[in-house]
Amino acid sequence: MEQIREKIGINGFTLKWIAIITMVIDHTGMIFFPYNNIPRIIGRIAFPIFCFLLVEGFLHTHDRKKYALRLLLFAVISEGPFDLAIYLAIGQTNVFAQQNVFFTLLLGLLLLILIEHSPKVWWRMLMTVLACMAAYFFMTDYNMMGVLLILAFYVFRTSIIGQAASLAFLDWGMFGGTQNFAIISILPIWLYNGQRGPKMKYFFYVFYPAHLLLLCFIRIFI
Repeated sequence: MEQIREKIGINGFTLKWIAIITMVIDHTGMIFFPYNNIPRIIGRIAFPIFCFLLVEGFLHTHDRKKYALRLLLFAVISEGPFDLAIYLAIGQTNVFAQQNVFFTLLLGLLLLILIEHSPKVWWRMLMTVLACMAAYFFMTDYNMMGVLLILAFYVFRTSIIGQAASLAFLDWGMFGGTQNFAIISILPIWLYNGQRGPKMKYFFYVFYPAHLLLLCFIRIFI
């Protein structure tokens, strides 16, 4: 198995593109084909990869504070396009009913920062509960499952089996349905060779709200 990964291993750049492409397919299906499950099934691959890449970023970034501030900035910027996309997809007019995925990633990052602050079990459990409560209260995309997945990918960062088991448990236990197909994301994650690849530091941050606006524009005007 290791020989296979060495031969066809993928770097972080390629892994991020897999997540971006499957995300676009998912959102295209959500906005234009809400009753077709195929784009949504394909899109289930994206979020676990973004969680995995967040953990990698947390472990290797030189400035975690700037990393968190970047996520916060683009979470705020992306909320308008996200709310519009949700409205076009399901007619949801309550802008507080669901918040975009950047908020989920931000909560996950803050949780990792806080649990590294102290090795005490009670502290880590408390921070985890608070992060999950925040995700639930603010109704972030993927809710507390997203926060717990980030934590699990961090805890099992050296075990692909642990990551796969955590993903399966959280998906099947908390969501089910098409979300079960998220387990497919473990394959490209397993193929990750630990290399960063070409830099695209701000591309995804800008791309996320931009592609939502583009899809909404096409839906409304074309």
